[in-house]
Amino acid sequence: MKHSGPPRKAFLLAAGFGTRISPLSFDLPKPVMPLWGKPAIGHIIDMLAEWGVRDFMVNLHHEPSPILSYLKQRAGTEGIRINLSFEPTILETGGALRRAEWFFDDSPFWLVNTDIAASATPVPFLRHLESDTVAVLWMHGEKGPRTVEMSDDTIRNFASSRPGKPGTFTFCGLHLLKPDILNYIPEKGPSSIISAYRLAMKDGKRVAGITIPGAYWSDMGTPDSYLRTHAETWSRKEFLDKARRVGNGRRLRKLKTNGLTFDGVVAVGKGVTAAAGARIRDSVVWDGADIGPRAKLNQAIVGRGVHVNRPLTGTVLNAAVLEGEDNLGYVISQLGWAQKDTSLQLLSARGSDRGFARLAKRNSTAILIRYGTERPENKRYAGHSRFLRDERIPVPDVILDLPGRRTTVVEDVGDVSLENRAGGLSKKNLKRHYEAVLEVLLRMQAIDDSALSGIRLERPFSRSLYEWEHDLFAEHLLRKRLRPGTARVRSIMENLRTVSRPLVDSPKVLVHRDMQSSNILLRRGRPVLIDFQGMRMGSPAYDLASLLCDPYVMLPESMLSDLLEFYINHSRMATVVRDTFWPAAVQRLAQALGAFGRLSSSPGTRRFERYIPPALERMRLALSHMDGMPHLKEVVEELRQS
Repeated sequence: MKHSGPPRKAFLLAAGFGTRISPLSFDLPKPVMPLWGKPAIGHIIDMLAEWGVRDFMVNLHHEPSPILSYLKQRAGTEGIRINLSFEPTILETGGALRRAEWFFDDSPFWLVNTDIAASATPVPFLRHLESDTVAVLWMHGEKGPRTVEMSDDTIRNFASSRPGKPGTFTFCGLHLLKPDILNYIPEKGPSSIISAYRLAMKDGKRVAGITIPGAYWSDMGTPDSYLRTHAETWSRKEFLDKARRVGNGRRLRKLKTNGLTFDGVVAVGKGVTAAAGARIRDSVVWDGADIGPRAKLNQAIVGRGVHVNRPLTGTVLNAAVLEGEDNLGYVISQLGWAQKDTSLQLLSARGSDRGFARLAKRNSTAILIRYGTERPENKRYAGHSRFLRDERIPVPDVILDLPGRRTTVVEDVGDVSLENRAGGLSKKNLKRHYEAVLEVLLRMQAIDDSALSGIRLERPFSRSLYEWEHDLFAEHLLRKRLRPGTARVRSIMENLRTVSRPLVDSPKVLVHRDMQSSNILLRRGRPVLIDFQGMRMGSPAYDLASLLCDPYVMLPESMLSDLLEFYINHSRMATVVRDTFWPAAVQRLAQALGAFGRLSSSPGTRRFERYIPPALERMRLALSHMDGMPHLKEVVEELRQS
């Protein structure tokens, strides 16, 4: 028997999304982040109200004030009633429903996440609410991780072992439930709604899954997805019309007003001031921001009350909203800045247990580095920086070092790296930039042993360290992609040991350890080295091969050869380097491929996946200059084809 009539009750999940779990949620909880000037939860309420819902229950947890403030505005409008359930301890979805059991009656009800953007019709849900069905879940067959297996509009598995494959879907955060589901939820404490679904399925109940043609869904849980949602919805009137009704939203495309240029998809909040000369492209600016004349915003999110007067990509927040987080207030006070006048721009993760941010106070900027306990070498960054500067090696100056707080503040030398500059250079200028870096590398490798005696380096390159790099390659790339047998892995590892032997025996110099284009910033066109905290003694060819066979910048083979000759002609160890360059390239690329394989398995650093093909191509080139190594050559070809 199918249910007739639209459900009139909905439970909106806001508790988990109110906690500070992403950069933007330090400024505003996710449910009230504006989408075209209107809080995300407001769009959800609008959609459900159009479906006939009049009674809402919203659960709350950490710092609920911004959510409460908006809900007070909505309560009573359009015949809407809003109830609240405050959770001192997060109860998860199942526990939240059980705690609010008094709210429900015998009729089906909606359950919705409030960090999504959605536009759909309720009809497909109601059609699937048959007698043996306890829940109907909205699924998407293209977006998201696709970890749910479904067939014949019935969910079979919530944790697929083959995510992203045919027959897998992503749950969109919107359920239609019968109150019978409460029978499968524990009476007290936190519990998962997925656990309840699994229990119901074991009991012979059906959990349906549906896709809705023509509907729209987006998860706004990250800054990237938040921007993408604006880009995808700018032409959908169901979002923009609702935003215009509250007078906050603004959609701008290729407009120029009073010397301020907008391009692409731009959303601007209330009370924003912007000066002539500023450019804003494909960005979202929150209430009260101040955009200066030198601001060039591109794919940016500007938090409330932030002053920006420089080129910006990414997320920037007012540091005042981060008070008490990771000693930030103390750090800013040690710089002599006022927290309310300071903004913080979060920078991309770099594949280690360090976080990076740009602090800005009007025209003064600095780079904040915060690190964990995973790598003791991070504490040595400041000392290494001072040492290298004394040796005339260009590195950022240390402004503040607080090892007890695992925090360092360094000079801001900009965002332009050799990696992101290389594509826009002519071959002549690209070669000139690399020659400038090689001159720095030669100076670094010529530092006298007596000068090095006063600093603590990481353990030098040795047979065991090279073999650790081989193991990284085998564990995170070879076994995960090809699943070779034990005997074959042994043969490949023996080839790699053959590669590393001449490096073990070569003379030792100071080695940066990660001498790649992403770790070379360009200040007024001249190279500045970063990420040198892991430097140690090792083969001079290791850093050289890291730079010239870097998969981030695929140098033409002829230029690579010319730069190798440039280095050899200026090196005091020309013969050693000529004999060990290609083995060093294979060794370094094995390490890089292992690191890319490990990093690409985590959502925050999945972008490193794209560097695996060029790294394999560079390894193929390096192996073509070497005799033997049949097992390694064979597996590289297989990996290139996989």
